[in-house]
Amino acid sequence: VDGDALQTFLPPGERERVLTTWNDSGAPVATRSVPELIAEQVERHPDAVAVESDGEAVSYAELDARANRLAHRLRETGVGPESSVAVLLDRSADLVTALLAVWRAGAGYVPMDPVLPAGRITSMVTDAGVQVALTSATYADRFDVPVVRVEDDLSHLPPSSPEVPVDLDTVAYTVFTSGSTGRPKGVQVTHRNLVNHIDWAARELASAGTGGAPVFSSVAFDLVVPN
Repeated sequence: VDGDALQTFLPPGERERVLTTWNDSGAPVATRSVPELIAEQVERHPDAVAVESDGEAVSYAELDARANRLAHRLRETGVGPESSVAVLLDRSADLVTALLAVWRAGAGYVPMDPVLPAGRITSMVTDAGVQVALTSATYADRFDVPVVRVEDDLSHLPPSSPEVPVDLDTVAYTVFTSGSTGRPKGVQVTHRNLVNHIDWAARELASAGTGGAPVFSSVAFDLVVPN
C-alpha cells in the first residue's frame, strides 16, 4: 500500500506512526566478518563452551585451536581466498570446526548433507568449483577431488590462525536450492551478507539468554547458520 492510500484509509496521525515509527528499523552495518567476531569471543571467553555434541563439550579456545590446525592443513592443499571447499560431515563438533577452518583458510564452504545421493554431490562439486573436500573417512570415497579428513593427526600444525585477511565481499558459503523446479542452483552468500544476518539474529533471537541453540536442520540448509 502506497503513502497516498495510507492517508486515505488511516485515521489522522496513524499514517505517520505506521510509516515512521514502525518502519524505524535502521541499524549500523557490521564491518567485521563472522570469523573475526568468533576470534573476539575466543579472546573474551576462552574457557566457555562453544559447541556441545554427543556428550563432548568444546571450549572456544579448543575450537579455535582445532579450526586453526585444520585451516593450515587446507592451506597446504592450495586452499585460499576465492577457493571453494566441500564440507560433508555428520552433525558434530567436527562439523562446526570444519566450517570455521574453511573461513580461517580464507575460503568459502559448500555444505553437503550425508543423505545426498552420489550424483547430487558430484554435480554440486562441479557447479561450485570445489577444489578440496573436507570430510571424514566414512564419506571420503564420495569425492573425486582431493580430500582432507577431520580424523587426520594435525598435532604438528600450529594452533594459531593462518591470518588470511577476510574480505567482506568474498564468498562465505555456497548453498544449493532444492531443485524442485529444475536443476539445483548454487547461491553464493558473502561475508557481508552473512554478518548482517547474524547481527540481526543476535539482536532479535539471542537476546533471551546465552544458552545457545540446537542445530536441528541440515547444514545444507542455510537457516542453520545463526545457530
